[in-house]
Amino acid sequence: MAAPGDVICAEALTYPGLKALAAQLRVTIVGLAMDAEGILPGAFEAACREHTVKALCCTPTLQNPTTATMSLARREALVAIARAHGVPIVEDDAYGLLPENAPPSVAALAPELTFHIAGLAKHVSPALRIAYLVAPDNRSGPRCAPRSGRPPPWPRRSPPPSPRAGSRAEPPTRSATPSAPRPAPASAWPRACCRREASTPIPTASICG
Repeated sequence: MAAPGDVICAEALTYPGLKALAAQLRVTIVGLAMDAEGILPGAFEAACREHTVKALCCTPTLQNPTTATMSLARREALVAIARAHGVPIVEDDAYGLLPENAPPSVAALAPELTFHIAGLAKHVSPALRIAYLVAPDNRSGPRCAPRSGRPPPWPRRSPPPSPRAGSRAEPPTRSATPSAPRPAPASAWPRACCRREASTPIPTASICG
């Protein structure tokens, strides 16, 4: 979608992970001005006229970090601009199922343009670090698979040790009685040191203003 040196658009206040990924891929992010609903359509239109924009990355519902949620009209306006300029949309919908009356996703409005990304961590359990991608067509999905379709290494190995085993082994170790009395700990402040410290004047802090 984007090669080194290309330009993508995102919210002016965006997820730090996107900035790190763009730096790794040597892709330039053009930050788009926002209001209480998120990206301003005028800012997106101006960026498309000034640059060859390869993608619009956005979080329409509960944007991170502003928590802004785009109205249906705002989503439709951005979709219209993306269609006019042929710009694919990457929709981060990590929080899309949390609001009770959320507008339709951008993918529902423009399925031919949108890469819809969602997962289970925010909706089911933080322990389920599983995400999925709905691509615009059958050709787009496989291009993402080499980077995102790698299974974690543990299913191919022997089962990991149970955390309960360590928890059960720890209490007996803590409660074991030593066979011989332990020597008293040495003083951390020798007497000579204490006499020297006592004769040293204590500086006083100055207060400005």
